[in-house]
Amino acid sequence: MLADFGASDLVPLGGAVPGVELLPGRKLARTMASIARLSRSAGNTYDMPPGAENLRREIARRSLTWGGALKADDVLVTIGGTEALSLALRVTCSPGDTVAVESPTYFGLARMLREMRLKALPIPVHSETGMDLDYLRTALRRTRVAACVSNPNFQNPVGFLMPDDRKRELVALLAERDIPLIEDDAYGDLQHEGVRPPCLKAFDKDERVILCGSFSKVLAPGYRVGYVAGGRWHAQIVALKRVTTLGCPTLPTLAIAEFLRNGGYERYLRSVRQAYRQQVERMRLAIAETFPAEIGLSRPRGSFLLWCELPRNVDSIALAHEARAAGISIAPGPLFSPESGFRNYIRLNAGYAWNERIERAIGVLGHLVQRMGRA
Repeated sequence: MLADFGASDLVPLGGAVPGVELLPGRKLARTMASIARLSRSAGNTYDMPPGAENLRREIARRSLTWGGALKADDVLVTIGGTEALSLALRVTCSPGDTVAVESPTYFGLARMLREMRLKALPIPVHSETGMDLDYLRTALRRTRVAACVSNPNFQNPVGFLMPDDRKRELVALLAERDIPLIEDDAYGDLQHEGVRPPCLKAFDKDERVILCGSFSKVLAPGYRVGYVAGGRWHAQIVALKRVTTLGCPTLPTLAIAEFLRNGGYERYLRSVRQAYRQQVERMRLAIAETFPAEIGLSRPRGSFLLWCELPRNVDSIALAHEARAAGISIAPGPLFSPESGFRNYIRLNAGYAWNERIERAIGVLGHLVQRMGRA
């Protein structure tokens, strides 16, 4: 599926990537070109950890929108959200440790845990309220856990938005047991309506929450700009960054910092949130019209991903192969499980502007699911 990113011959319903037609690519390119002209050394110097101060300052300022109170010195710039998560796991865990994760979870996290030789403790989630905290509480009595990873705002792949009272409860539950809580907030800025939801970090009273964020899913996937606010582990995370990837690409970092500073980011968010709301609804309606009646389908209040439960006898991996042969990329459910579960689930990307090609692809998928369900 990763190899299919950007393949022009496939309808891109598999990767969690926003459509380029919705992104402010030209504005960011002009901003980067202006920075390069005005400061000829900007592209030829290392952006050493903790990273460009002007971006860190803008991220700290934006934390006020979700109830945070970060300072620039609390933030480290990273090469995307993946590096932020990797650094957080590496400073809190050792090979053989157990990490509590949502089930299903982001497939990149599932792969990361395997590569780091960490054990996953899957915690079921509810489509409306997120991680099952009663299940987690019971599991923590039975299992020694080194860290917990949560994606509470428009979770990938289910799309739930964890209510604030449950966020507060999760933070307190782990704080009582002195367990680090690693928060993945890749989609938090993409609410369809209303105000930006608070991060878990907003309820953190003793610096036990490590906040990982990124501009990849929201603004510029190719720029690979992310960040981490490491709390009590921040100095260790900065030191680890220095001996792994050293620094970050300077010009993309400065371009995003300027886009945030001059108000371009907020203007862009207002339009793209509405676009995603409409695209998600269009895809939901098309799925309801063409897929079997007994499917389950998420109703996300943010982001651009849909999680679909297929009839029990439909194997999503087999479906992915058939779909690819028909020119369509999808993400089968087992990718999102450390235990290869969710065999009859798929994740679909509604991040591209709705068009006839996507509409036809949903129709083809519905036909394949109908046929496989009758087999």
